[in-house]
Amino acid sequence: MTRALDLNLFTGLNLGGEGPMISLLQFLDDTLIIGEATRKNLWCLKVILRCFELISGMKINFHKSCVVGIHSGADFIDLAAIFLHYKVGQLPFKHLGLPLGANPRKLSTWKPILDGLRKRLSSWKHRHLSIGRRVTLINSVLNVMPIHFLSFYKAPNSVIKENVAIQRDFLWRGVKDGSKIPWVKWEMVCKSKVEGGLGIKDVRLFNWALLGKWVWKNMLSLGMLWAKVLHSRYERIESFSNCSDVDRRASWWWKDIVCVL
Repeated sequence: MTRALDLNLFTGLNLGGEGPMISLLQFLDDTLIIGEATRKNLWCLKVILRCFELISGMKINFHKSCVVGIHSGADFIDLAAIFLHYKVGQLPFKHLGLPLGANPRKLSTWKPILDGLRKRLSSWKHRHLSIGRRVTLINSVLNVMPIHFLSFYKAPNSVIKENVAIQRDFLWRGVKDGSKIPWVKWEMVCKSKVEGGLGIKDVRLFNWALLGKWVWKNMLSLGMLWAKVLHSRYERIESFSNCSDVDRRASWWWKDIVCVL
């Protein structure tokens, strides 16, 4: 791919200005090839993939591969899928466990996480758990399961409330049907044991803390590709004082990151 770019045989995504050109993103066995929607790129990509098969002895898994178009005509995407023997995909699609292109402010984006929490609770239905073990399970399981989403997306209020309701019901009622009165406010439960609480993480504050790491990384990782992309598209994050300073055309993700400041 690098050689094809050097010879101008493949054209990646140009962000404009001084931003980098993006063509290939890889993590372990996940690969994203990004380029302009042209027939020239299709031919070059087909040759590259075929050369990879011949040299490595491995085969491309066409059942797990797809073509996704962004601001591209449906006819071209259908042609590309037939030419490459891929499926036609659409936004949002899952990559590294996250739905790319999804709106994080919609409840539907978080539905798989909430359903996963309820499913995990149902697996404990036949176990007798003391309140101490419930606290341990909340911190070690229920608060850990959504951490990947929480470290990248800002959870809307409806998701926070639903998550807290799941944890609160499990703490006071266990996995049994019926209702049980919560004798202590959830804010008190989330305080540290030194302050008289149970040490359960506050999901909202935990979410903000995880997003705050992106602010810190953005200021320190100037040479990283993702930081270069952000700096070419938006201003340096240090220049923002509040959410109102963000361009209305900015992505939901960037707006939420700036609002963490």
